Formats: sequence, structure tokens, C-alpha cells
Amino acid sequence: MQPRYLKRLEGLLNQFGASHGRGLASDHLEDIGQATRQGQVATLLVEPSGNSGHVDKTDGTATPTSEDDVNTPIFWTSCHLDTRARWNVVVVPTERMPTGTGAAAIYRF
Repeated sequence: MQPRYLKRLEGLLNQFGASHGRGLASDHLEDIGQATRQGQVATLLVEPSGNSGHVDKTDGTATPTSEDDVNTPIFWTSCHLDTRARWNVVVVPTERMPTGTGAAAIYRF
């Protein structure tokens, strides 16, 4: 399974890089929250520890939490915004994550 995972991961990281340059991907939590709410996310890349924060279900605003807060991984919170959403969530080792925010989304359109 590891060789298949690594090959898929490499493809997704390349896709994120190419898509980000065309505005079809983001690592900004606020953008990911909005795109999630609008059903635009095709693939969500997250670090194993997740990225903690809160997503407002009405407007999609994503807010990172402080270390003092009790929090929920933002990608799980985002997944619950639209139960009809169909996307892939891929856990990316921290050292291979293409961003510093702990999350990255590749959009459908």
C-alpha cells in the first residue's frame, strides 16, 4: 500500500502546486472554509495532527484557535458543513505538506 500511497501523494502535491498557481487551490483556512461551504473542494490535504480551528456553518468563516482553546480539527469541522459533499481527505506527513497552514484544498472548479 505504501508505494501506491506515495505515488498518489506525489500526484496530489503536484496537482496542488499547479492548481494553486491558477487559483484552483488554497492553503488559506478562510478560503478553504468558504470553498467547503460552496461544495468546491475536491481534495483536502491535512497534516496528521489536523489543523485546529472553528468553521462557522452559516458563512464558512474559518478561524484558527489558540493553544489555550479546546478545539476540533478544522478539516473534520469542514466536512460537517455539507454532508452531501463528495471529496477526498488525504493525510500528508508534516514534512511533505506543501503549505505551512496544515491544510490545503484542491478545488473542483
